[in-house]
Amino acid sequence: ITRYYDLLTGVTQQKNAHTDAIAAYALRYIEEHFADPEFNLSALSYAMHVSLSHLSTVFKQATGVNLSAYVTELRMEQAKKLLSDMHFQISEVSTRSGYSDAKYFAKLFKKKTGSTPSEYRNLIIQGGIHGFLKNGVVEIKIYGRIGKKQHGQHGCRGD
Repeated sequence: ITRYYDLLTGVTQQKNAHTDAIAAYALRYIEEHFADPEFNLSALSYAMHVSLSHLSTVFKQATGVNLSAYVTELRMEQAKKLLSDMHFQISEVSTRSGYSDAKYFAKLFKKKTGSTPSEYRNLIIQGGIHGFLKNGVVEIKIYGRIGKKQHGQHGCRGD
């Protein structure tokens, strides 16, 4: 029984190391490419020589975060940063955040933040958006409404 247990333990450790290595590579690759409008999850899985299904499963197991949600969150955070710079037009913010279609970007941005990119920028200009960190949670206060985002090890997760 002890030999069987040792064998199972060894297999589990090898599987975990494999899973962690795939997730770590995916995280690095995403960080380097998420802002490229040509980047997509199929390209990522192709570059890693694994199926998209396997990659998504392994990524979720290793990080606790859905792969596509992680990429979208990175892109939305990038867009928020760029929207605070008035030198960038909304279409340029879209492209620099990884979206080639500005209309799709605006629709997704509104779905994720509750504001269109223009409204979000106007709130910044008017001083209506103030963020602060409290116990690992970023609270964004927009005219009395409070939204919270929990910061995980590999990115933000909406609560």
